[in-house]
Amino acid sequence: MNDTWSDQKRLTEGRLRYRLYFWLMDASLVGVVIFFASVLFQAATGLEFFGLPPMLGLVSGVVLMALIFLIPLILIIGRPLRDEYAEILWRRTIAPLVVIMSTSPLLYIVIGWTLYAAQIDPKSSAALAWLYEQQSGFEAISGAWALLNMLFVAIFQFLRWRDSR
Repeated sequence: MNDTWSDQKRLTEGRLRYRLYFWLMDASLVGVVIFFASVLFQAATGLEFFGLPPMLGLVSGVVLMALIFLIPLILIIGRPLRDEYAEILWRRTIAPLVVIMSTSPLLYIVIGWTLYAAQIDPKSSAALAWLYEQQSGFEAISGAWALLNMLFVAIFQFLRWRDSR
């Protein structure tokens, strides 16, 4: 009787742990959507983080950073949280992510050389000016990290959605 109860308890804990993985993934996707919505809102209105008061904007920003930086990190390296299906999705997510991350610098170079060959100043185009902004090393690394995390979450959730259809 006692062995059956402990087996049942372990099974229940395992199910909760595996569900937690997908709950964290969903929360992170919400963070990605809110981040892009705030970027679009700021571009349209000039107001940062939906025009919230400074203290509320700070708290919201910290929560958003956790959803974009911390939770995806846990999801990427937290193998014990994944069940077999999540592990398969994780592997299917990593393949296109590696391709995207390895080809994006080449795309950047091709765009630059194409514009140079066409004698177009990319700094004069508002759509391409972001490619030539001066950034510190910290900004560049944290931006690449955030992009990697957001792409991981987006690809994983897309594959999960596609499997559910």
